[in-house]
Amino acid sequence: MKRGCLAAAAILALLVLACGETNGGAESQNSDGDGESDGLDGDAPDGDRSDGDAEPDAEPDAQPDGDEEQEVAPFVPYVIVAADSLAEAAADYADYRSGTGYAVESFAISDLTDDADDSASLLNAVQGLVETAQANNPSERPVFLLLIGDALPPWEAQTAEQVPVIDCYSSTGDCYTDNTYGDLDDDRIPDAVVGRLPARTPEQVRAYLSKVQTHESSYETGLWNRRFMLWAGEAGFGEQIDGMIEMVTFMALEELNHAFDVFGVYGNPASAYYYTPIEPKIVELFNQGNLFSVYIGHGSTDGTDGLEAENLAAVHCGHRLPFSFFFACGNGDFASDMDSIAEAIIWKTDGALVSFAGSSTTHPYGNAILPYELQRAILDAQPPTIGEAVFIAKHQAIENDDDIRRIVDNGAETSGVPREEQEMLRYEHLDLYNLLGDPATALNLPRGRIVFEPGVTEGSVADGVFTVEGVAPDVSEGTAFVTLEVKRTVMLHELEEVDPYAPDEATVQRNWEKAVDKVLVGAEVPVDAGGAFSARLEIPEEFRSFSARSCYIKVYAHDGVHDAIGSMDAP
Repeated sequence: MKRGCLAAAAILALLVLACGETNGGAESQNSDGDGESDGLDGDAPDGDRSDGDAEPDAEPDAQPDGDEEQEVAPFVPYVIVAADSLAEAAADYADYRSGTGYAVESFAISDLTDDADDSASLLNAVQGLVETAQANNPSERPVFLLLIGDALPPWEAQTAEQVPVIDCYSSTGDCYTDNTYGDLDDDRIPDAVVGRLPARTPEQVRAYLSKVQTHESSYETGLWNRRFMLWAGEAGFGEQIDGMIEMVTFMALEELNHAFDVFGVYGNPASAYYYTPIEPKIVELFNQGNLFSVYIGHGSTDGTDGLEAENLAAVHCGHRLPFSFFFACGNGDFASDMDSIAEAIIWKTDGALVSFAGSSTTHPYGNAILPYELQRAILDAQPPTIGEAVFIAKHQAIENDDDIRRIVDNGAETSGVPREEQEMLRYEHLDLYNLLGDPATALNLPRGRIVFEPGVTEGSVADGVFTVEGVAPDVSEGTAFVTLEVKRTVMLHELEEVDPYAPDEATVQRNWEKAVDKVLVGAEVPVDAGGAFSARLEIPEEFRSFSARSCYIKVYAHDGVHDAIGSMDAP
């Protein structure tokens, strides 16, 4: 596989150092001490999913008297532009989205231009549709644009059988994008939520639609709904620098909300998180079911470190399908004769729902800013759809100026990326990264938020035993999984020595199992009809040396239909 770019981890290291400086590093607290769950205040947005197995709603209330009207959410404008041969399949897609709260208009390429090779004419026509939809948008949400059709490189002759990409400028090399279709004022910042379904046949469109329908009409409760899968390629900067990158990258992961699990592998033999053979382990992690799969490292059109076409065939995601993010070079190169890895994974019936990936050579600075802003958009803003999360992240990549971003920029400047280049790279990466799939796909995050009231009622970590109580809203007569875990930067078990130049496979695998295990003690307890639960946790003797500052309590509760998550500081 070609090695086209440096790993983003080098700049991510700067991001983490910033987190440590502003938030107290690995020992930062996970809640504000009021018993609320970590970073998940309030309810998740309505409309994320249909509870396929939920009981029917109660009978509607009597109609209001007089002129009173029940408030109805306005329809969100949704524009489809499809290759001519996919117009009928696009109409099926329009019918589905019309039934999920969107006001849909669908157009074929030949409806918009007489010359598909005239990209400027087509661009103006599509932007005109988006602008009209925006002007008549009754909702507070942005306009959606779905392009249905494959693409050729912008320098090749275009026909109505493709939806052309738009040429763009990048200091890192070739650049083509769909971002411009939704950019109405030519500032590279999207004014609409844009996604592409890079289909070649009507059968592909309809198979993908079926996958989205299944995702949005059903929800299987379980621990997979709080799981992030992460894998990273070896940076290759040398033992000392690679070790530092791993250390600070895991410190960055410490900043992710502790209500969620993070599992992954790192392709560095000197790391405790190294696994060999890595390919089947990546497949195994995909197949366990995840909210998100995230890759950071070197990349090319046909794969990543550990995931290429040969082992992609073995990926069969269980329980729920993930949203896949590839922060690397070329993984989202959709304007070519062959499918990129980001395309291939969404065409699998049991693969990813949506991919977000770079179309060409990317830069470590941009590959650090976008994942930071994307996780903020998903976990903090919690929009209804993956497209809106990307939309928010792209805006914040330009507009956000928080402490972390300022320290990252300072560190990047010290490392040889001057301020002018940083600004240029931020804008370039808005174009380089494209969303492949339906941007209106519902995120379907766990909806409920654990309320830790009264919280810890007796005991503490220092005592070796304690009781924690709380409420899982909307969960009734279900089960709560309650764990006491060490932070992600803390190693719970002692590892065996491994020679990184000649690693023993069995030892490496045992060490990985130890490294990813962060649970000191756990309990599975009942949730009553009102959502209340109580768990008594007794810490094993061998783990009683860990302090409360290095631990947190995590809860996932469900009743087969509804679920709730949360975490709090250990007592």
